[in-house]
Amino acid sequence: MWRRYRALFLWRGELWMLRRDQQLAKLVMAALSIWIGLWVIQMLVVFHSQLLLENQLNERSEKMALCAQMFKLTAERGHDLEPQELQTMRDSANRLETLTHTPRGQALARNLVAAVERFASCQPSQRAVAFQSLQQLVVENNLFQSQRLQEDNLLFQQDMRRVRILVAATTGGATLLSGMVLGALLFWLFRQTNVTSLVVKSTRNAVLVGDQRNRVVLVNQAFAKLIGSSANGLTGLPLESIGPTGRLLARCIGNGEEVKEREVLWRLEGGECRCFLVDVILTIDRRGRVQSGMAVLRDITAQWEARQRAEREKAALRELASHDALTGLLNYGAFIESLSAQTEAAIKEGRPLSLLMIDLDHFKVYNDTLGHPAGDELLREFAGVLAKSVRAGDQVARYGGDEFVVILPDTDGAAAYQIAERLRRQIADHPFPGRNNLPEHRLTASIGVATLTAGIGSADKLIKAADEALYAAKLGARNRTEFYHSALSEFAHAIPDDQREPLLVAVRSNLLLLQTRDSYTYYHSERVAKLSQAIGSEMDFNAGEQRYLRIASVLHDIGKVCVPPEILTKITPLNPQEWEEIKRHPQFGAEFLSAFSIARPVIEAVRHHHERWDGTGYPAGLKGRETPLFARIIGVSDSFDAMTVDRPYRRGFSRQAALDELQRCAGKQFDPEIIHYFLRTVEKGIVDSIYAKPATE
Repeated sequence: MWRRYRALFLWRGELWMLRRDQQLAKLVMAALSIWIGLWVIQMLVVFHSQLLLENQLNERSEKMALCAQMFKLTAERGHDLEPQELQTMRDSANRLETLTHTPRGQALARNLVAAVERFASCQPSQRAVAFQSLQQLVVENNLFQSQRLQEDNLLFQQDMRRVRILVAATTGGATLLSGMVLGALLFWLFRQTNVTSLVVKSTRNAVLVGDQRNRVVLVNQAFAKLIGSSANGLTGLPLESIGPTGRLLARCIGNGEEVKEREVLWRLEGGECRCFLVDVILTIDRRGRVQSGMAVLRDITAQWEARQRAEREKAALRELASHDALTGLLNYGAFIESLSAQTEAAIKEGRPLSLLMIDLDHFKVYNDTLGHPAGDELLREFAGVLAKSVRAGDQVARYGGDEFVVILPDTDGAAAYQIAERLRRQIADHPFPGRNNLPEHRLTASIGVATLTAGIGSADKLIKAADEALYAAKLGARNRTEFYHSALSEFAHAIPDDQREPLLVAVRSNLLLLQTRDSYTYYHSERVAKLSQAIGSEMDFNAGEQRYLRIASVLHDIGKVCVPPEILTKITPLNPQEWEEIKRHPQFGAEFLSAFSIARPVIEAVRHHHERWDGTGYPAGLKGRETPLFARIIGVSDSFDAMTVDRPYRRGFSRQAALDELQRCAGKQFDPEIIHYFLRTVEKGIVDSIYAKPATE
């Protein structure tokens, strides 16, 4: 029975749950307030009395000490008092006069002060008479203070008797009043117990009640059955130990926040899961402090299980909609959605992103020889090999037919090319079924590689670039990896058919090698090509001239592959020998291109793009218009880009500072006419668009 009283007493918020009991609660609180007030008054009276008595005793002790000190000086020293001892007598007499409050005492103290002063003013030969009067007054003051001490002791005893009577009276009254209040409170609590127990037990919902100390106050049988314990056995336990609902109730009490229709999942013994909809209701006092909280649980397991089944079915449908039915890889639609999102994020965050496009070589021969079911089985096995061979963060998808794609996040062109080559070798070495029916008795693949650059700023352009690289890979002997370069498509119209393939292979290989050594030079060539083409447009070049100018611009630094990489990437100033080695790259590039039947204007532009208008350039020291027009245009574009781009050893110039430098050097280093046309591209905003970062789509 006392457990029930204690539970309801701790649950103080429930004491006000019925409107008709509010008046009784106010009466009880008023009675308790009176009892507390009487006790406080009693304590104040006792404390005040003790304080007064303590002050009186302290003053009396000090006065006795003063009298004793003066008595000792007059008894031991007689009238031969030293000046210091005489001052002590004077100070003691004045202090005694200050502390004495009765008329008799004050008269004796004043006489003593006067006697001390008379004694101090007498000549040493006349002090004997004055000393007798002083000694008499010291004795009288000592006797008076002794009598007053006895009187104070009697008064102290009388005061203590009065205090004991007052304490006994107030304690008895307070005890009687508190007994009456406690009796009324127990009767009230007994009635509230019955009402609360009836309400809690009658509900079919599970109920958990906790107090502000995060202890269990009350549970009903429904909640006890859920826990697998008795209701009495749970009372007093920490809320944190009563499953997820107990932890939720403890957080709500601590945060002072109620919860409505919160789903809570219970995992019962045996692995069974049950879901409850929980409401948390708090009782808060007038000061805003949480007194208790109640959690009401409604079982919604059936609805939760139905919703889980529906979500699993939706997820399965989404899986089917986003994956290829034959290979299990991402399908075309899911690939486009993923690539678009990753492209946008990579551009926004300035991270690299590459794409591989893979096509099976001679797959039609395989299908025609072994049939479509065997071809489907080959595609499934190929998809499995591809998925196992890529990195954890890469995404593999079936693009269509026998074409597959791989998205490579955070991967630049050089790394993507290496990954593509590794995949190509693994595919060629894998023992696919029926491979003996294919050329070379093995299955091979051609791979196109593309990466985000300033000119490839969207998912569509990235796919197009990878597709063009794949097409270039399949033009020759297949089983090859090709890296996309925007200017290489121009070679199809610029070189004879019999030399197209060898030249493409050589140029692509050298450009890739250049990128792995010095990525600045690689992308620098792309920007120079765009700037040169802008100048060519201003000069009204025809399509053929623009094609040759673009090819020459892209290849103008290809000779740097012959420069030692430690010189090419050096961040400290070059010494004379190293500088001479760098100056040889135009000649290296021209000699490389001369091995093929490529247009002479392209080769000469590569050879002479470092000549100067005043004849102080290299390698031939040509002057003015002796330098080929394409070379003069590339020289301006090359210098502008070199000045404005950051390098490891220096910060790039501002756009305006670079333009000022070009104009200053017009007629010395650069052709003034080319500078004129270049400034017109600047005024039209063409240069700004070339250096602008691609916007997200």
